[in-house]
Amino acid sequence: MPTYHYSRQNEDIDRRIRDVDLVPLAVNCAVELFIDFDHDLTSDERAALDQAMLDAGYAFAGVDNSGESGLEQTKRAKYLAIDTRTEELIDQGFSFAGKVFSLSSNAQKYWIGMMVGKDLLTYPLVVNTLDDSSTLSVTDAVMVLQMYGTAMGTVKAHLASGTALKDLVRAATTIPEVQAIVDSR
Repeated sequence: MPTYHYSRQNEDIDRRIRDVDLVPLAVNCAVELFIDFDHDLTSDERAALDQAMLDAGYAFAGVDNSGESGLEQTKRAKYLAIDTRTEELIDQGFSFAGKVFSLSSNAQKYWIGMMVGKDLLTYPLVVNTLDDSSTLSVTDAVMVLQMYGTAMGTVKAHLASGTALKDLVRAATTIPEVQAIVDSR
């Protein structure tokens, strides 16, 4: 019977442990969830389960009967948690001219399209903010270039910070070393 293992960081437990000065004894508290199935999941079932668990804040930590070591399962869970946090940061958008704009996948395509066609656009071009509470009037191709540079620079910074954390995970040789890596971005 395959057992699918998920892990969820619990900042509330971390905070409570810090409050009672147990930090040297416990670092990176996580809630572990093991789900047994009577058959190996199909790829569609697995994708649906993984999405449901991600939506609930859990990261896939491995299939216990997969033959992976506990260290590799722990690393995979940490990588997934880092990826999830990176996506959350990107989803917060980027700031330009005192306003916040979307960096969703669709928005990134829009920014690329604007950049490629910047010399063909009719200005001014009105762009909505992330929360649709206001707009920005883009006045010329130079402003498009500035916005695009800011947007992609923001994405790159979030990806680079995630890669730096993953490098720490890759270098870890024990489960406690992996668990001690904190994504405080």
